[in-house]
Amino acid sequence: MIGIAAIFLLIGYMEWAYLRRERKSKRTVRIVIGLDVMLIICSEAVYFTRNADVTAGMILNALFTPIQRLLFVGT
Repeated sequence: MIGIAAIFLLIGYMEWAYLRRERKSKRTVRIVIGLDVMLIICSEAVYFTRNADVTAGMILNALFTPIQRLLFVGT
């Protein structure tokens, strides 16, 4: 887990240095850093649930069932 985080931090630093060196806009920097954060969170989530009795379908079901109930409450 620490190795994964270290690799992502190294890649993130390299991306940030490139964006700064090439004088990219603040919006571009925010988008790239936001994607990096999202990817590291997803990678760590996969790492934590690799041995658990949790599947991707169960996670999606837990996320979207409440939304579906709210959308179709009157039908």
